[in-house]
Amino acid sequence: MNILWITELFPPSMGGVQQYLYNTVQNTACCRSIIVTKQLAGTSSQEVDDKIRYAGNRIYRLPDWPSDLNINVVYKSPLPFLKLCGRIFNITRSEAVSLIVIGHVPFAFLLLLPFLKLCTKLPVALIFHGEEIPVIPMKSNNIRRRFIKMADFYVCNSRFTEDILTIFCGRLSGTFIANPGIEDKFFQEVDCTIDWQA
Repeated sequence: MNILWITELFPPSMGGVQQYLYNTVQNTACCRSIIVTKQLAGTSSQEVDDKIRYAGNRIYRLPDWPSDLNINVVYKSPLPFLKLCGRIFNITRSEAVSLIVIGHVPFAFLLLLPFLKLCTKLPVALIFHGEEIPVIPMKSNNIRRRFIKMADFYVCNSRFTEDILTIFCGRLSGTFIANPGIEDKFFQEVDCTIDWQA
């Protein structure tokens, strides 16, 4: 099974979302992962990309990524966004993708969702980290809710994130919680012997 991961946030850029997605991709051993992400100017991604490819996966770093993935993408940079949609569709076909995962959910990727569903006929999963779910009422909220409900699966990084997603969209079927893990390199052995004579 080939999984296509679409995300702007991916190492070597730093952050919790980046690490969560990188580790999730690296530990999805039963499937082959294809990552589509933004090419970072002035940053070497060679080490990260080599680790991704070593596991049999593939990574596409696109240089012509839209500069704004919020609601403004519709009128500020429609051509780069449409080009991104076309590239993703072509990669989906050439890599024989079975599942599409949107690794974080800015507004532009919600606009991409109906295009993916219509053109690829593949199931789409959304991963929520919390900060992309609006808590302030806005006119665009109803549009955002409608697009979110078009997905087939929802992955939340915590029970808290699932709760705020439920408050925003109502109860969604196909929701899963995948808490971030902790790498063993952050643990160290501690001498627990007790000197009872002290």
